Amino acid sequence: MKNFMKGLVAALMVVSFSTAAMAEESNYVETSGLTAEQKAELQLQVAKLKSGASDPAKVSENVRKEAEAWGDLGSNMGKAVVSAAKEVGVAANEFAQTPLGKITVAVVVFKVIGTQAMHLIFGSLILLMGWTMSLYLLAFARFYNKDTTYEYKPFLWGAWQRRVRTSFNEEGEATAIRLLMVGVVFVVTTMWGTGTIFL
Repeated sequence: MKNFMKGLVAALMVVSFSTAAMAEESNYVETSGLTAEQKAELQLQVAKLKSGASDPAKVSENVRKEAEAWGDLGSNMGKAVVSAAKEVGVAANEFAQTPLGKITVAVVVFKVIGTQAMHLIFGSLILLMGWTMSLYLLAFARFYNKDTTYEYKPFLWGAWQRRVRTSFNEEGEATAIRLLMVGVVFVVTTMWGTGTIFL
């Protein structure tokens, strides 16, 4: 039993470490089909990228560009609401309070951040269901053998007799299988849920 548990822990560690190693990006690029000029040009571009990545001025410039993009995004959302309000012939603030204005704002917001919101919602549901199933398997699920004894007790003020388990004996291998199932369910749903969220 102890050897099985040690093997199980070792297998889970190998799976988790190999998954993290495979998730990293590879820096290898296949260049066997390129000519010498193309290879030289590619190496020149790589050198330019490496030198520009560590330059603080370029980093701050990229941050400013991204901030401007987010500002333009908000501005465009406002313009979309205002243009829809002009089509109807109402002021923008009044239009946003009407049911049609609320639907228009919701459509514009969904077009902008809809996919990210859906990933967050579905990924969170996957994590919640997987972790709940793992906790259930860990705390309540048991694989019983033939040593289980039952007793009939009255249920609903004696209207029915209900079979209640009074004693059981879960074997060591059954416990190990249950813990393996808990580990697999937890690891798979965690990877799937976080992959869905951060996709």
